Amino acid sequence: TQASQCLSRMDDASAHLLGVIHEVLDISKIEAGKLELYNSAFLIEHLLMRVANFLSSRFEEKNQNIYIILDPTVPLAIIADEQRLAQIISNMLSNANKFTPENGSITLTVSSTEEEDEGVLLRFAIKDSGIGMTKEQQELLFRSFQQADKSITHRYGGTGLGLAISKKLIEMMGGKTWVESEYNQGSSFFFTIRA
Repeated sequence: TQASQCLSRMDDASAHLLGVIHEVLDISKIEAGKLELYNSAFLIEHLLMRVANFLSSRFEEKNQNIYIILDPTVPLAIIADEQRLAQIISNMLSNANKFTPENGSITLTVSSTEEEDEGVLLRFAIKDSGIGMTKEQQELLFRSFQQADKSITHRYGGTGLGLAISKKLIEMMGGKTWVESEYNQGSSFFFTIRA
């Protein structure tokens, strides 16, 4: 009915607004040096499935295939900030979903690149079959309130804060992030964290 459609739109709009407010608060805390990480032990597989389930309706809406590959070298349990790691992965997968057309595919691969006394270095790779980016567009990524192209905001939405926040969180977790992409050939986002 028309009333339920209106309520659904209001719900979506309020959820979007709340997300924007959280992003602004996060970037403000990070820039003020007030954001703290809360590390605990958790099962990485459970975290990945929880994030995938949370985003499943978005992938179904665009009839996209999502694949999650957990390399056998990755420990079953890791020590990190579970909520913030979920936020990073969710943001990266949401971007892949946004910029990948209908019937496209997205693959998240998690592997362990080295083991040290302080823990392991985990490597996350999110590969999509989306619109890709030029070198110039890639240089604008990971900056606050920036997107790869001015038309991106109009066409796809977003605040341009998600990747900037993710980059800062990744650095706080002892890792780094980078992207490999070609225009019209899809993109691959990578990040590492120490766990």
